[in-house]
Amino acid sequence: MISKQDDLKVKIGDAKKNVEDLKPQFDDVSKTYSSNSAKLELAKEEYTKSVEMYKEGILSKEEYDKDLADLTNVQDSFKTAQETFNALNEKLSDAESDVKSLEAEVKSVELELVQAKYNLSNAKIYA
Repeated sequence: MISKQDDLKVKIGDAKKNVEDLKPQFDDVSKTYSSNSAKLELAKEEYTKSVEMYKEGILSKEEYDKDLADLTNVQDSFKTAQETFNALNEKLSDAESDVKSLEAEVKSVELELVQAKYNLSNAKIYA
């Protein structure tokens, strides 16, 4: 019983380390995601202006095509950042769940140990 408890505590330590290792990565990915989100909004605004200017004949076809390509590139970057953010967010949530699950398992083992000690203290030995 004690070795099981110790084994679980080691697993909790490993799981907590995993969570701590993921947090800086998650922070970096969150910043990239936010940055790409802002860039996407700006690119959408620029493209909307380009469409109007192209319709009015103020903007050439080449400049319009460049703005459309820029928007497409920013959309692709945003999509990649979003997918990375979602994947890492899920990984971090799973790691945090692992810690909670292992902590609950330790409590269960501790209760079993208390029950076993109680049973032992009430046991009668006959000779």
